[in-house]
Amino acid sequence: MNSSMLVPTLARWTGRIIGLLSVAFFMFFLIGESMEGRGHGQFPTLRWDELLLFVFLFFSFGGIAVAWRRERLGAWCIFSGAALFAGLMLVRGQAFGLVMMSPLFLIAVLFYVSWLLRKRLRSL
Repeated sequence: MNSSMLVPTLARWTGRIIGLLSVAFFMFFLIGESMEGRGHGQFPTLRWDELLLFVFLFFSFGGIAVAWRRERLGAWCIFSGAALFAGLMLVRGQAFGLVMMSPLFLIAVLFYVSWLLRKRLRSL
């Protein structure tokens, strides 16, 4: 591997690995919460703001999948979904939403840095 491509490649693969781990963590959490104290396959009723949080979260997860091929677009999807999620959590008075989304913000930065460095190397 060309030494100039080492940093973008490390950023890309670090983002991919952390992304997969983040999706797995949230899915295990979601499955655990949906089964707690309820019959099998029954999901709790959610308010509109809770449903919106899921939309924002899964938008970020979709961005992780997109970033495997189109890093810049995926990074913006991840960042947008995480920012909207954290913003809604702050509006609800739950500041820990920023902490929950910090891995997604890191993933977005890693993919964006990888894209930016690859673009600069191609223009040389």
